[in-house]
Amino acid sequence: NDLLGFTYEAFIDRVARNSKGHFLTPPSIVEFMLDRAGYSDSSIIGESLLDPACGSGSFLVHAARRLRQAIASNMSQRSPVECARLFIEQVKTRLVGLEVNPFSCYLAELNLFIQVLDDLALLWKAGERPDIERFAIYNTNSLEMPQAVLNSSYETLATAFGDEATSLDEAAIVKSKRATFSYVISNPPYVNRGIILGAKSYGEYPFYREVVKGDENFYLLFLRLATYYIAQGGSICFICPLNLFGDESTTRAREMINKWNIQSITRFYARDLLFPGVLQGVCVLRFDYRPCNLSDSVEIRGGFSVAEAAQSATLLQSKRVIQNYPARTTWNKPWLVNANPAAYDLWEFALSNSKQDLADLLEKKMEVGKGDVRSTWAKPMFHSVQITHGLPLTKGKNVTDWGGWSTVAYLDPLAVIPSSIKDYTGSKWVQKQLQRVANLTHQETVLFLKEVSGLEMKRPIRGTILQRDRKRPVVADETLLVMYTLEENYEDLAYAAFGLVTSEIYNFFFSLFSTNAHANFKEILRLPVPNWSPELEQRLASETKNVLQMYQKLHQHQEKYGVDQAQHIAISRVLQATGLPTLRLEELVLRGDITLNGATQYSLEVLQSRGLLAFNTRLDAASIQALEAIIRANGKLSYLKDGKDMLVPNLRVAATFLDNLDKIEAERANIHKQVSIAQKALDAIILDAYGITNPAWQEIVNMGVPWAK
Repeated sequence: NDLLGFTYEAFIDRVARNSKGHFLTPPSIVEFMLDRAGYSDSSIIGESLLDPACGSGSFLVHAARRLRQAIASNMSQRSPVECARLFIEQVKTRLVGLEVNPFSCYLAELNLFIQVLDDLALLWKAGERPDIERFAIYNTNSLEMPQAVLNSSYETLATAFGDEATSLDEAAIVKSKRATFSYVISNPPYVNRGIILGAKSYGEYPFYREVVKGDENFYLLFLRLATYYIAQGGSICFICPLNLFGDESTTRAREMINKWNIQSITRFYARDLLFPGVLQGVCVLRFDYRPCNLSDSVEIRGGFSVAEAAQSATLLQSKRVIQNYPARTTWNKPWLVNANPAAYDLWEFALSNSKQDLADLLEKKMEVGKGDVRSTWAKPMFHSVQITHGLPLTKGKNVTDWGGWSTVAYLDPLAVIPSSIKDYTGSKWVQKQLQRVANLTHQETVLFLKEVSGLEMKRPIRGTILQRDRKRPVVADETLLVMYTLEENYEDLAYAAFGLVTSEIYNFFFSLFSTNAHANFKEILRLPVPNWSPELEQRLASETKNVLQMYQKLHQHQEKYGVDQAQHIAISRVLQATGLPTLRLEELVLRGDITLNGATQYSLEVLQSRGLLAFNTRLDAASIQALEAIIRANGKLSYLKDGKDMLVPNLRVAATFLDNLDKIEAERANIHKQVSIAQKALDAIILDAYGITNPAWQEIVNMGVPWAK
């Protein structure tokens, strides 16, 4: 194992590693990738392997171990000295690493040296002194290539460099070896150029431009490099961020890879698989230098761990993976990667039976935008307190799912905007939007959909729906997708659309293509909708309103009796709402009903769990049960700070309090049940509208995709 690399990494400043993308690849991942690349058995003898971002040499170390095993197995009839001689020669010449960090280069060479020590000892005993002055580890910026390469394109790649290549650095001998390596395997840095001060823009060169669109992430540039170095028939295996599957900025990279023969794609469902303490969704991709044949099979794997992903594979036709999307500009040529073949059948059925997407459905009937206003442009109109003519502003975090919204500020549509400010044009645009809402002549039905973002798609599409006019104005910022009706008679359409986009099946389709990248609103609007009719619209609108009514009951109950992080009733709120007589916890201690046997600075849950908080034996069972319930619910409070003033039911009414608590909890459970029944009824209508009546498909939808659990 790369012991030196792990030791070194432990001492690198975490901030520095984050900014430069310096993280060591775990051994299990290295082995998994070598397996995916086919770097095993005797066929690897004599083949070359390049890691263009080798760090301290993890891939090279594990490759060396496999090379030793292959030589030992295939040359069992040869002498140990002969095997050792070949192994050292192969490690020196066939395992090549490029690395920008000089100390990491030192560690990589030292790591390889350790791999051959036993063989060196054997040769020394035999009287041989092999030349082992250095290994093929080169301190270089891998992205700096000869100008002839940088200025060439995929079709017109340079093959001759003259003297210019030799003047680059010590890696010039490698950088002039186009189409040379049998394997290119790497865990490249995942860093956007914009966060590194003074970083060079390689995307300006024709060579790299073919994989860059917008964000210039270094791992895309390294993928481009791999296609330069790989020999005909050779294999490239990279571990990359998940947004390679479908992000707009990775469209060109997918277009490039689609021309090659994709052999294997693995999607990991957990974000902490690669780097301890760092949340980064990743995938492993292997593709070969052979023309793409859409009828060829691609190995699809998935799992929450390396071991799970290694256990089984699904073989799917390449076309179903790389071309399974509508031929529309709203789709960025994403890959569909799912280890369940039935998910492909379900998606293809829905796609083939749909005549339009959500954007088509809403066209000329509902306006769609990323918020009504942009907060940074709204500063000249911003007021933290309510003002005359001010419009309330809300944000995604202030919107309750299937509920109401709260105001974060007020915006003045009549404010004077100085022409000297930085975002003058943008501020004038915001003011125009405010004035439109302030002067509405008709009622708008508005959807506020929360921005679906973050590094994992665990939260489905959610939000709320409301009516606004000049008497009930509200505007949302860009953390909400805003859809509003252009005419009052489109109200049913708005409710039907809200029910559709929050449904189980619509979220399944959305999650099917989601990655760990920011999922923009275009991805919500591009999904296929069932064949529409006035009857379907009216039925969906009616069921959606029913779901909203059930949620209104739930929100009212939560408002009255509270809700904790686990969505349970807040017991202290119940005590307050019942109006029963109370005591402070300290008063029970003073009365001797409760005895504290430990340091009172501890939290209540610590005191209780360690047996340091005891109840007087004269207390009845109802009193003890009520006290335990309230103490458990407020366990984070320390006795000295807030715990001693915590209110508990007077012990005379403990039984009454418990009866009330049971009744209120039963009410909450019943409301949750009603909400669930209403949602399932709405989901059933939408599934039927898509024509998804197959119970097996319905079960797939119900289970959801594994990365959205």
